[in-house]
Amino acid sequence: ASPGQARLAYTAMLTEGSRNMTDLMRLGVAEQARLLRRGEVSPAEMVDAAIAAIERQNPALNAVVQPMYDVARRALRDLRGDEPYGGVPLLLK
Repeated sequence: ASPGQARLAYTAMLTEGSRNMTDLMRLGVAEQARLLRRGEVSPAEMVDAAIAAIERQNPALNAVVQPMYDVARRALRDLRGDEPYGGVPLLLK
């Protein structure tokens, strides 16, 4: 889906009150950053969505061998709020 389509779909989910963590992880990085800047989603919600996606998909993928969820949650305290992609989860492999 294009960024515009993803935004429309997400806006519809917000309107219906059915936003869930899976929906957040289906959005692109730029759209996630926009939602964070607008305050429509919190950095903690983004981290929780990423963790939920890892927990759901990793058994089949075996991509994350050492989950560091506590580090991700602690990093939230260091966000300044002026980073263009601050709060958008990043997985390094």
